[in-house]
Amino acid sequence: MKSYKALPLEVKNDITESIKSQFGDTFSNDLILTFIRVMEESTFVEVDFADLLAFLAECKHGFKTFSNQDTLTEFVKSNQYTPKALFGHKKLLENSETNFMDDFSDSVNKLKQLVADDGFLYVSAGFNQDLSEQKNGFEFFMISCHE
Repeated sequence: MKSYKALPLEVKNDITESIKSQFGDTFSNDLILTFIRVMEESTFVEVDFADLLAFLAECKHGFKTFSNQDTLTEFVKSNQYTPKALFGHKKLLENSETNFMDDFSDSVNKLKQLVADDGFLYVSAGFNQDLSEQKNGFEFFMISCHE
């Protein structure tokens, strides 16, 4: 497990430039900043930049984002839509009464059920260090959605 380290501005700019050069204006600057945040905060299960680019390639014809897993699950089930690619990032609570490994494993298993059998699931995770952060814990989910 790595410790949190903000990416240098030069690296952030390189990431932005790389995404823009491959996908044009498909992904907004705000969304690219979210991907960078995910990469920075992924201290437990890291997201590789090559995997991120592969996921974005699956989303170049359409995507939807969600701020929590429940909303994502509700969308997929209510629309009877099975995404070909799904990306999920969660903040886990390290100092809690529950086992964070079990929580993470349970979350990943639920996400697997939402993706097409021949689809791709990308996950990452980081830690909230204290209970006060949990209320504002950052989660991010995105699916390919060819409309």
